[in-house]
Amino acid sequence: MIREMTISDLEGIQILQDEELKSNWSETLYKQELLDFNTIAFVLILDDQLVGFVLGKMLVDSSDLYQIVISKNAQGKGLGTLLLQAYWDEVIKRGGNASILEVNSKHKEVIAFYTKFGFKQLYIRRHYYGRNRDAIIMKKEGDVC
Repeated sequence: MIREMTISDLEGIQILQDEELKSNWSETLYKQELLDFNTIAFVLILDDQLVGFVLGKMLVDSSDLYQIVISKNAQGKGLGTLLLQAYWDEVIKRGGNASILEVNSKHKEVIAFYTKFGFKQLYIRRHYYGRNRDAIIMKKEGDVC
């Protein structure tokens, strides 16, 4: 089941992002995002367990996709695509026609996932994550997927 993320999901979100993303997002930051009406955030629940989430923000007629995570044991089942489709549908519903994201260039499987969904590379930010660790900026436009 995919549903909108709520404050009560934050403990599970934090655990999942710590395990899978290892990013520096705090529970406070997630809470601030959820309080912003421009935020788009969904969770994926299977067997009463939070196994994925997607988070981004609308910026006029496009969105910035911040994070999408599926737990390791739930990967490879098309769930990431379902979650990303829910996000994209909400972008369109809110009047958007594009979404932009950044991804570490060494994450080839993640880049392939986004490419399959219709994202195209715009440019590379050299050394964005540190020496020889580049960020690829990708964009999806229109309603094609």
